[in-house]
Parts: sequence; structure tokens; C-alpha cells
Amino acid sequence: MTRDLTSFLNLPVYTNKGIYVGETKNVIIDTDDAHIHTLLITGVNSHIMDDPQDIGVPFRWIAAIGDIVLLNHFPAKIVTETEKSDEK
Repeated sequence: MTRDLTSFLNLPVYTNKGIYVGETKNVIIDTDDAHIHTLLITGVNSHIMDDPQDIGVPFRWIAAIGDIVLLNHFPAKIVTETEKSDEK
């Protein structure tokens, strides 16, 4: 099955537990292997990340794509490198 890459853009992204993650902003492809490598997510839910910024989700974490993107794996909380260094 083939699909136009632009059909992946601006889709809401949810975890397998129904938690809103954000919206797809871009698709990163691996041109050598001709497959999707990562979906770039924007507008990340502030309950997931204290300092929301764009994040990349590996394509292997995706369970399904249709009207939404459903992830089969996603960490409960994302800690950025800045937050890690602030804790020290």
C-alpha cells in the first residue's frame, strides 16, 4: 500500500491509552532504505512534557494511522536535556 507523505501531516497523535500527544508536523524519511523513519510532533501536551517543544517519534512506535495517529509505545513523561541538568 502506498500513501502520499502529505497525508501524514496535521494529524492528531494519541497514545494507546487515549492521551493526546500533539499533532504531526513533518515526516522524516530514510532515503537509503526508502521508508519513514520518524514523525515530527508539534504542540506537545504539557502534561507529557514540562517544556513543550517539537519531538520526534520513531515510526516503529506507531500502531495505526488513519484520521489520527495511534502510538503503541510512548513514555509517560518526557524529560529534556535542559530539565535533566537543572535537577543536578
